[in-house]
Amino acid sequence: MELLKEINDCILGYQKDVHNPDISVIDIIKKYFYIEINDYELKDFIKWFSSDRFRGNPKIKNVNISNIKIKEKGLFSPNFIDLEAEAYLSYELFKESCGWIKVKGKTNIIKIKNKWYYSSIYKNKCESISYPVNYGFFGREFD
Repeated sequence: MELLKEINDCILGYQKDVHNPDISVIDIIKKYFYIEINDYELKDFIKWFSSDRFRGNPKIKNVNISNIKIKEKGLFSPNFIDLEAEAYLSYELFKESCGWIKVKGKTNIIKIKNKWYYSSIYKNKCESISYPVNYGFFGREFD
């Protein structure tokens, strides 16, 4: 039961923090991303994440997490990942360009060294980060 709470807290925390303008990109990355890259690559990631984070001035409400499952580690998962989990995530997202839309689908998180992360960043790539399947370009809803 504790494991499910840890997973729920990581997913919910990330969703709330990433849409909160009072929380810095650096704080989000430190809390939710396992980092194994050099400072130069990290600066590039921070720049990308910062520019993408509030595109269209998104706001979020009615976050719901269900069907949490521990998954077998993927065949091509890095060795440092201990566990993987997936959950069904749904929420409403507001963007100035299209109003409120429903976002829903599976999302994944990973456990490394006894801590859950929303993603890992290593070797100049971001691995395991995922958004619900119907979250697409221009905020359109896909089923």
